[in-house]
Amino acid sequence: MKLGVAVVSYFFYFVAFLIQNQVSHGCLENERIGLLEIKDYILSLGRNEYNELELGSWVEDRISNCCAWNRIKCSNISSGHVTHLSLDNLNSRGEHLINGSLFSPFEELLNLNLSSNGYQGWISKGRLSRLMMLENLDLSHNSMNGFLSDLGLCEMQDLTELGLSSNAFSDQIPECLSILRNLKVLDLSQNKFSGNFPSFVRNMTSLVYLSFIDNYLQGSFSLSTLANHSNLQVLYISSQNPRAQVETENSQWFPTFQLKSLILRSCNLNLDKGSTIPSFLQHQKELQFIDLSHNKLVGAFPSWLIQNNSRLEYFLVMNNLFVGNLQLSSIRQDIVRLDISNNNVSGSLPEDIGTFLPGIRILNLSMNHFEGIIPTSIGKMQALHSLDLSHNLFSGELPEQLATGCISLLKLRLSNNFFHGNIPKFSIFSSLTKLFVNNNNLNCTLKQVLENLNSRGLVIIDITNNSISGEIPSSIVKLSKAWILLMGNNHLEGEIPLELSNLTTLFMLDLSQNRLSGSISHVNPSILKFLYLQKNAFSGSIPLKFLEGSNLVTLDLRDNNFSGNIPNWIDNLSNLRVLSLGGNNFLGHIPIQLCQLQKITIMDLSHNKLKGSIPSCLNNLTFGIEEIDYSLPPTFQFSIMSNKSPIGSVVNASVSLFMPSIDVPEEDIKAIVEFRTKNNFYTFSSNILEKMTGMDLSSNMLTGSIPFQIGNLQQIRALNLSHNYFSGSIPNTFSNLAQIESLDLSYNNLSGEIPSQLTNLNYLGIFNVSYNNLSGIAPSAGQFGGFVEDNYRGNPYLCGALLKRKCEGSPSSPPSQFNDTEGKETIMDMLGQALSTRPDILPTVYCQELAKLQDQIPPFPTDVAIKSIENHLGVPINEIFKDISPAPIAAASLGQVYKAHLHSGELVAVKVQRPGMSLSLTLDALLFNMIGGQLKRFAKARKDLLVAVNEMVRHMFDEIDYVLEGKNAERFASLYCWSANGIKLTDEAGLNKASLNRRELIDQGLYCSLRQMLEVGYFHADPHPGNLVAINDGSLAYFDFGMMGDIPRHYRIGLIQMFVGQRREGAKRLLMNSLSETVWLSEPHPLSEAANSLSGWETLEKDKSKICMLSAQPARPVRTLSLLTLNTVTIAYRNFTYSRSARHARLASLRVLKSPRTFKTLRLVETKRRTVQAP
Repeated sequence: MKLGVAVVSYFFYFVAFLIQNQVSHGCLENERIGLLEIKDYILSLGRNEYNELELGSWVEDRISNCCAWNRIKCSNISSGHVTHLSLDNLNSRGEHLINGSLFSPFEELLNLNLSSNGYQGWISKGRLSRLMMLENLDLSHNSMNGFLSDLGLCEMQDLTELGLSSNAFSDQIPECLSILRNLKVLDLSQNKFSGNFPSFVRNMTSLVYLSFIDNYLQGSFSLSTLANHSNLQVLYISSQNPRAQVETENSQWFPTFQLKSLILRSCNLNLDKGSTIPSFLQHQKELQFIDLSHNKLVGAFPSWLIQNNSRLEYFLVMNNLFVGNLQLSSIRQDIVRLDISNNNVSGSLPEDIGTFLPGIRILNLSMNHFEGIIPTSIGKMQALHSLDLSHNLFSGELPEQLATGCISLLKLRLSNNFFHGNIPKFSIFSSLTKLFVNNNNLNCTLKQVLENLNSRGLVIIDITNNSISGEIPSSIVKLSKAWILLMGNNHLEGEIPLELSNLTTLFMLDLSQNRLSGSISHVNPSILKFLYLQKNAFSGSIPLKFLEGSNLVTLDLRDNNFSGNIPNWIDNLSNLRVLSLGGNNFLGHIPIQLCQLQKITIMDLSHNKLKGSIPSCLNNLTFGIEEIDYSLPPTFQFSIMSNKSPIGSVVNASVSLFMPSIDVPEEDIKAIVEFRTKNNFYTFSSNILEKMTGMDLSSNMLTGSIPFQIGNLQQIRALNLSHNYFSGSIPNTFSNLAQIESLDLSYNNLSGEIPSQLTNLNYLGIFNVSYNNLSGIAPSAGQFGGFVEDNYRGNPYLCGALLKRKCEGSPSSPPSQFNDTEGKETIMDMLGQALSTRPDILPTVYCQELAKLQDQIPPFPTDVAIKSIENHLGVPINEIFKDISPAPIAAASLGQVYKAHLHSGELVAVKVQRPGMSLSLTLDALLFNMIGGQLKRFAKARKDLLVAVNEMVRHMFDEIDYVLEGKNAERFASLYCWSANGIKLTDEAGLNKASLNRRELIDQGLYCSLRQMLEVGYFHADPHPGNLVAINDGSLAYFDFGMMGDIPRHYRIGLIQMFVGQRREGAKRLLMNSLSETVWLSEPHPLSEAANSLSGWETLEKDKSKICMLSAQPARPVRTLSLLTLNTVTIAYRNFTYSRSARHARLASLRVLKSPRTFKTLRLVETKRRTVQAP
């Protein structure tokens, strides 16, 4: 009996063994042939040792059972059909097509894996649709492009897993996928899908895993669509399209799912609902991974989300707007990565942060408002790999526990805080590789710093911008593995020690802005790519040792005491992009070997003692045509993953499901160069540096003519040849400098005319030829129309409209590019505006014509306005605005207004002043002053007319001060970022069409005016119909705040007393009281009481929501953008004195030279801060 039982048991065990191992009598012949064809095809794409090994069992032998071949699984022993075919990672070369017809023989194939091969597409696409029984298809991590609908996926109705991530599929996601009701895994991440988010996922209630990450989908996607997906455990949504939006609060819904992993990143989450954090997360208790980054979410920091999910491993909410304090759970949690960088979280760190996060590997709290000291409990984070507390308000000394307890620490970033003292002492067994403590208040010696840095594996050390002092010690040699050593802007002194030359792995060295002196012969240039030694006291010549610096990309030796000649072997530095030798004592000629630096983009030889002529061969320089890699070397990468992937522990899938990419901050070490252009020093970093090109030879003793070949430098953006002794003419070839933005030829001996061809330089924003011997007509076309007299100062023989100097022998000044009305009749325009509102003085027809001066004056050309903007801000218009209206939306006597969008998307109003306005107003002011003085002699009026004239002139100058206007606007009322399409109060037809009651508008205007004058004491002094319009809802909108008025408190009290007295006593009693100087009230009364005497006041009091200043409009505040930079103008003449505050260090004063009978000369004099009185 026992034997029989044993036999039966053995039989069933044997059968189970056969089934488990899928042993077959042999696969089908047609499928065996098909497999061999697949092998031949794969090997034909790229034969290598790995492919041959992996497919080595696939032999052309009828005896061989293909079901036992590597990467093959077959069905049960009866049929022998191939069911699983794994062909992943077999095409090492990529860039090939896969032949779909190769899979036709496998009619019962259930699982096909073609991932990670780099295939670009298909041959015979439709053949794939014949695999009707396919359940799992993995095409991920290839380069497949085209339309997804071409693959025939919609005919595979048995599909349960579909992996298409990391390809290049485009167009919309096909709607036919909706019939795949059995799908559990749908991964469409990292493609180029466009169109709207697919709504058909509503019906895919079997989904466990759904990912749309990193496509270009747009429109709105509501998570309520997934309310019934009770099996859903992984949801990933993000978009590269800024118009995409994910909504979670748009309807009442309750999630039936419990997510394990959630990404809602860069998707404008709940943008229309105030960017609030999703409320459905309050019901999620099993999250292991959550990423809500890059959404600008607002509200209190969601500490509850960490506390509610005890199994949480990854919590990423960077680049939002959360506020409040960081509060952690009182229960120890196994968080691996916590990143809340770039928010507004404040307060101190929890004292026990290390106790509750003992297993954390990456902690990033940077770019917040944390303050206080670092808690000592941080030393309990023994698994910590990366700690970033940069850009906060931390202070105090760094705790020793940071070095002794965090034994796994690889990267420590504490930049931009207020730490003082020294860094903590790290053990010789420390794993630290990257240390950033720049921009703090460390106040120790460099020797003390190195004594505490015992880690032998340090690769990056950044201690710039501190107060570290002392000499560079010989112990610097311990940094033997350093790639990047940054010690600039400290108080280091003495000479560079020999030991520094032993750092043979240095890639970047920064010793700039210290007090170092002596020779630089101990710098080893053989490996260096970036060398910054500027702003020290180094002396001597450039050592011959630098012949070995063929890897150098940046060599910055500015502002030292180097002497001797620029070496003739300079061309050995063949990779040099930036050569900065300015501010030294270099002698001799410019070596022609510089012409061999074919990769140069910035060359600064200024402020030396170079002589001779400019080598004509400099035109061989490409100045940026050839691209150079500015990237830093690959730094040591450390694992940021936990022992188990959050996905692998959640979804057991056949297709490849990789951990989605997580933002890892790049090292913010950039190649930086300071270069003078557009009259200022600018700092250019790596990404911008690639676009900047320039040559500065200024402040030397160079002579001779400027070589015409320099005009062939078509890629150069800045050229400065000023303060030399160049003679001859400006080469006509300079018109070929197509990219030039700044050209300075001032303080030379140049003669002849300014070539008219230069007006074709469309990017020229700074042009200076002052103090030469130029003659002829100064160009006024193109960009030159925006330049001012200062650009030509010191050239007595130059003439033209811009210089206000008539050219002899010509019937008139050269024609101006500006409209004839520009800069003329400014006071007359203002008087016309004022008279247009007085039908009691002038006939109606006159008022109507004069009203055109309010906002219908012909505009000056838009290209002139754009050039003016670019000249004043110093950058091209496309770097300031995303777009700007092609024509002004309004134009008046002083300026015109454009509508524009910033690159952030904000709508702004751009007001540009008419050219020459300041000088025109000055001339008008002097003219009116003279007329007023003459009228005073004959007028019988009791008042001095000059008082009225001076008051009018003062307001004129206030109106052209746009800085003052911006302040007036901010003080007057809130500005709103929308275009007020109002109706003029004189437009009777428009008011009737909008069904606006003119009587109510009058009452509202009265209320607004009284409130401004009597209650606030600050009123709009120029409310003509061009500046005051009615909105369709009945409210009033004020424009143009250039002319405002102040009423002191005691005057307001008097006015209120007058109104109240009229109400209480009557007009006669009021007159008697005023004549007898009787005081009616001892205290001021409210505005409402004062105005109750006015008809309609009670009605206004009931509906203040539609009264003036657009205060009831729900709109976003506008950003005030001042475009006009005006010098101070100080005029002193007889009884008229006017002064404005300066915006620049240099002032422009007007000196009026008086002749015995008339004023003949008006000259602009550049002075330091002073006032010039008229003689």
